[in-house]
Amino acid sequence: MIDATAQQIIATADPNAIIYDTLEFDHPLFNLRIVAGYEPLIADAKTYQPYAFDVKPSTVADGENNEFEAVISNVRRSIPTLIIQALESGQPVKLYHRQIITNNAGTVLSIVAPELPYHVTDCSESSDSVNISAAFVNILDATFLNERYDLARFPGL
Repeated sequence: MIDATAQQIIATADPNAIIYDTLEFDHPLFNLRIVAGYEPLIADAKTYQPYAFDVKPSTVADGENNEFEAVISNVRRSIPTLIIQALESGQPVKLYHRQIITNNAGTVLSIVAPELPYHVTDCSESSDSVNISAAFVNILDATFLNERYDLARFPGL
């Protein structure tokens, strides 16, 4: 999701700046950070591993991005296993899509970070790629104190 502030930061960046797309998957079982590039990237005390990937936010009628799709190269064969295990655990897998702006020397100039994380909703793999779908969490469907409130357990709702 690139909001107006993020668009302004990217538009006013140094013409020689390099803008990297990054994805960070956050879950109690694992934390995976990847960058679209050929070399590892260190930014904000975090190391991003190089992977080939493409991202595609989907735009709804009001112009806001509420869903997100990523296609990641599946050469290493480790990503689908991690994400599928995490999805089966029942705890959400948070996905952060950031743009990191560096100069030619590799010094980080700015990090365009999202306001809210996406939550991974689906993961599938083919012989050469991993397809990941994510969306913003519906706050009305969230758990409170690790309890999912339903009519059978809480008839007064």
